Amino acid sequence: MKRMMVLGGKSCGAREHVMALMAEYSHEVRDLFCPGPNAGIAGLSKYRPTAVDPTDVKAVIRFALEQEIGLVLVGPEDPLVRGFVDRLQDAGIRTFGPTEKAAGLEGSKLMAKAVMEKAGVPTAPYEYFRKEQLDLAVAYVRAHRVPMVVKANGLAAGKGVTVCHDCSTAEDAIRACLERDVFGSAGHLVLVEEFLAGYPGLARPELSVLALVDRHGNFIMLPAAQDFKPVFDGDQGPNTGGMGAFSGIPWVSEAMMKQIGDRIFKPVIEKMKEHGMSFSGVLYAGLIWTKDGPVVVEFNVRFGDPEILPIFMRLKTDLIPVMNAIAAGESIANVNLEYDPRAAVTLVLVSNGYPDKYGKGFEIHGLDKMPMADDFLMVHAGTKLADGSVVETAGGRVIDPTVLMPDVKSGGHRLQRIAPLISWGDSDQNGPYWRRDIGLKVPSALPKL
Repeated sequence: MKRMMVLGGKSCGAREHVMALMAEYSHEVRDLFCPGPNAGIAGLSKYRPTAVDPTDVKAVIRFALEQEIGLVLVGPEDPLVRGFVDRLQDAGIRTFGPTEKAAGLEGSKLMAKAVMEKAGVPTAPYEYFRKEQLDLAVAYVRAHRVPMVVKANGLAAGKGVTVCHDCSTAEDAIRACLERDVFGSAGHLVLVEEFLAGYPGLARPELSVLALVDRHGNFIMLPAAQDFKPVFDGDQGPNTGGMGAFSGIPWVSEAMMKQIGDRIFKPVIEKMKEHGMSFSGVLYAGLIWTKDGPVVVEFNVRFGDPEILPIFMRLKTDLIPVMNAIAAGESIANVNLEYDPRAAVTLVLVSNGYPDKYGKGFEIHGLDKMPMADDFLMVHAGTKLADGSVVETAGGRVIDPTVLMPDVKSGGHRLQRIAPLISWGDSDQNGPYWRRDIGLKVPSALPKL
C-alpha cells in the first residue's frame, strides 16, 4: 500500500492531522491524499492536493479508484454513521473503520445502552423520551434528584451532553432538544441519565480508553487518556469538542486496564458480533472509575480528538500496517504496540468566544517560535493556508501544542509557557484562549477508601 487517503469532513481537524502524520512517518506510504486539509496537513511532504468533496461518497469512490488508493482511513463520526465504510468496501476499496450498523454505537446513545444491557456492561441507569413526549420528560426531571445528565441521542459534535445540577438546567436541556431543535433530528430523542459518582476522593475519575478492533473480535487497547471538555478552568462552562488531554495517567494501573478490557471491551465486541454487527476499527470507551470499577459513560467509534494527540505522541509503533491489516480483515491477535513510558500532554488553543460565536481568518503568529525537538509536536485543528504560506484561523479549536515529558504535571507547566508565544487577532476578544489548569493537578494513585 503506497497511496493512502485520510477522509475527514469539509475541513480536517486535529484528529485528521494526526492520522496524516501516521502516514507521513510510515514507510508503507508514499503519497497521502486528504480532502479539505488544514495547514498542518497541507505542509506534509507526502501530501498530494486532492480536488474531491469528502462528503460526497460517490466522488470519493471515483477518486480512490482512479488514484489506486490502497487504504482509506475515515476520521470523523459523521461519515462512519452514514455508511461510508460500507460503500467504499463494496467498491473494492480497503477502508479502516466500522460499518454503518456497528457505528450505531456512537450514532445512537439508545442503541449503545441496549448493547451494554445485553452484554452486562456497567453503565448509568437512564430513561429516554421522544419529541412528542416533552411534557413527560419535563415532569420526569422535576420528580427526580439532581445532579442528572441530559443527552441528545444522535451526533451533536460533542456538545449534546449537559450535566445538570438543578432541575431548571435539566428542563432547559430537554427543551433545547425536544422543543427548540438545537441539535436538529439528533436531539429528537433524549436520554436522562443518573449522574455517576466517581471513585471517592478522586477529583477527576473520568478516563478514555481507545481500542483497535479486528473483525475476529481481537482488540488492542491503547494507553488511557484523560480529556477536558468544559471550556473554562475547573471544568466549568459549556462542553466543547475538547480543550486538552493527557496520556500517562499515574493512577491507572495495568490491573485496571485489564479490568477495562475484560468488563467493557470484550463483552461489547462479542455481543456486537453475536447480533450481526461485527465491529472493526477504533472503539472508544468514555469511562468513569467508581468504587466498583469502570462504568461506561459513552462509546465513540473513531479516534478521540484531542485524546489521540497525546497517545500518538507516546506511540513508537507504526500504526499504518496495523490499521491496514484490520481493514483487510486480518487478525491482530499477535500484534504488540510499543510506547514511550513518559507522559504526553496536549493543550488546545481556541478562538475567543468558542464554543459559541468567534471570528475566523486571523493570521496566526508565533509558529516560528515553537520548539524544534522530538518531544514537541504542533498539531493543527482549525487552520488553513492563505496565499500559499500564511496560516490563518479557520475554526473554533485552532491549534494544539503537544509535549512529551517525564510526567503529566511537568508537561502541563511546559505548555503554559509555550501557549503565550502563539497569537492571532488584534484584541483579547478575537485572540486565542486556553485553559490554565490542564495537567497541573493529577493524583499519583487512587485515594485509599
